[in-house]
Amino acid sequence: MYSYFKNKEGIIMKFLTKSLYMHGQQCPSLLWYSSRNQLPELSLYDQHKFAQGRDFEKHVKKLFSDGIDLGNLNHGENIKVDCTPPTRHI
Repeated sequence: MYSYFKNKEGIIMKFLTKSLYMHGQQCPSLLWYSSRNQLPELSLYDQHKFAQGRDFEKHVKKLFSDGIDLGNLNHGENIKVDCTPPTRHI
């Protein structure tokens, strides 16, 4: 869930990912627990919601087949790919 980086002073720090940010928006306690990997087991409802999200992702990949999938990259690689200029204008 975490990606780490060294700042200018050489201190190793954690990135605040989109998932962690969204946890903090829902509930500050959720951010605290999720950042320490102390979340409880997922309920059947939550498992179902995640399955729906994966199905939706498959659907979107079919709709935007020429898109770039950043899901398998770590945070640093994701930023490098995301910041490259587009090859064509839409």
